[in-house]
Amino acid sequence: MCKAIEDMRAEARDDGLRLGLERGLERGVLGTLRDLVRDGVLSLADAAGRAGLTPEDFQAKVATL
Repeated sequence: MCKAIEDMRAEARDDGLRLGLERGLERGVLGTLRDLVRDGVLSLADAAGRAGLTPEDFQAKVATL
C-alpha cells in the first residue's frame, strides 16, 4: 500500500478514536450528573449548568443514555 493511503487510513483511525473518546467522556459525565440529580445530591439546574446545558436540554440528553 502506498504511503499516502497509509497516512490517510491512520488519520481516519485517529479521528475515529478521538471522536469515540469524546463521546464516551460526555456520556460518562452526563450519566454521573444524572445519577447525582436522581440521588438528590444536585438539583437539575445545577447539573445542567455543570454540563453547559439548559435544564430542558440536559433532560433530553440524559434520556437517551
